[in-house]
Amino acid sequence: MADDDAYDDDAIAAFARAQKRKVRVRLGLIGAVVAAPFLYLGWRCHGINAAQEARREEYRKERELTDADRAALRAGLAEARQRLTAARAAWARAVAPEALAISEPGDARCDIRLVAPTAQAASSYTRYGSIDANYYGNVFFRRHPAGEPIPPLDIDADLAGLTEIAAELDANKADRDDLDRVRRFDDTALFVVVDKEVPPVVLGVGEASSYMPGRLVGAAYVYSYSQQRITCAGDFEAENGASIEFDYSYMEDNVLDKDSKMREAARATLQRDLDVRVQQALVRSLRRVAPAGAAGGGSAAGGGSAAGDEDAADGAGAANGKGAADGKGAVDGKGAVNGKGAADGQGAVNGQGAVNGKGAADGQGAAPAGAGPGSGK
Repeated sequence: MADDDAYDDDAIAAFARAQKRKVRVRLGLIGAVVAAPFLYLGWRCHGINAAQEARREEYRKERELTDADRAALRAGLAEARQRLTAARAAWARAVAPEALAISEPGDARCDIRLVAPTAQAASSYTRYGSIDANYYGNVFFRRHPAGEPIPPLDIDADLAGLTEIAAELDANKADRDDLDRVRRFDDTALFVVVDKEVPPVVLGVGEASSYMPGRLVGAAYVYSYSQQRITCAGDFEAENGASIEFDYSYMEDNVLDKDSKMREAARATLQRDLDVRVQQALVRSLRRVAPAGAAGGGSAAGGGSAAGDEDAADGAGAANGKGAADGKGAVDGKGAVNGKGAADGQGAVNGQGAVNGKGAADGQGAAPAGAGPGSGK
């Protein structure tokens, strides 16, 4: 009887152990099934990261400098620093008011290639503030009020860049990007002396939409580092167009928020529109300046020596679309008034322009229509 009881106890214990094993096996299988997707994702991520790191390492090796490259970089740094230092020393003399006053532009276009934003890029930037570097152009300049000193900010920035590259080279961290950067350093600085600036003012939005156009008047100059003088110059004038289109969003049923957002969007759009028009005016106005003591640049007749097709002589067009410039040109074939260039035919009526904005509640922008009173939809 005692043996039977002992046998039963052993059987019960064996059964209990079997049940525990079964539970552990089942839990292990469930855990494996649950973990399998995560393990797979981890393996995939590891593979992707490893491939990316391999590509980065390959790129780093491709960008590494050889001994010859390092020697070329050191020579380039020395040459660039010498050129910039000499240009900086001559800067104050070249940009002094009396020197700028005698920097008379001729008829030939400036020999540096300045490209204003394309029509599509200008529209995108004006309405939305977005910039596509491929189409926005390369008209980047510094502005200085008339009568104030003009510091060599671009030259100082380039010299600081050279110091940074030299430090990387000394630390053995320089690569081909640094070598390319030294080879591509600009040889010119474009700056503007502002004679008159009138910021655009939004007078009303909604049913009574109107604004006072902004206006910028001044002279643009190109300083050449290698020649250490002003090589291009031109007077310019830019003004907002007769109407603008803008987008905005506002909180539904909140009249104050709607009015505030409309005004804010209109002000920003007007400023961006003026920025684009200034760039376009600079490209049109810059003409080559002959070195001191040289003969005046170009003849007043048509052909390659005169200004472009859009130039007009005292408001009268010449044969074959060519004409004398007198430093001033009409824009897009429009007639010049008193020798000044017309700006894309744009102008405000009675000093005011129409503001046209479409808006939508809850952040939904509506497509703007033609010029007219702004409204929210």
